[in-house]
Amino acid sequence: MIAPTLFSGVPVRVITARRVDDPREVITIGQLGLPIERLDGALAAVAAQERRRDDQLDDVIGSTQLRGIYEAIASDDLT
Repeated sequence: MIAPTLFSGVPVRVITARRVDDPREVITIGQLGLPIERLDGALAAVAAQERRRDDQLDDVIGSTQLRGIYEAIASDDLT
């Protein structure tokens, strides 16, 4: 869990989805409404906490296929 005061006032949304034909496969996408210029400082501030979380998840995660930080370049509402 990210420290609540670290991103105070910054919108954070986390989406977790399970593969419909294999419930053991899960993807989590976090959207952080933070200017890219502030990203390095924010990541440094939560680095130790994220390492602890990752270490705890190693016991239950078989493998990680993709892990990274991405900049959103489009958002479309297809309704």
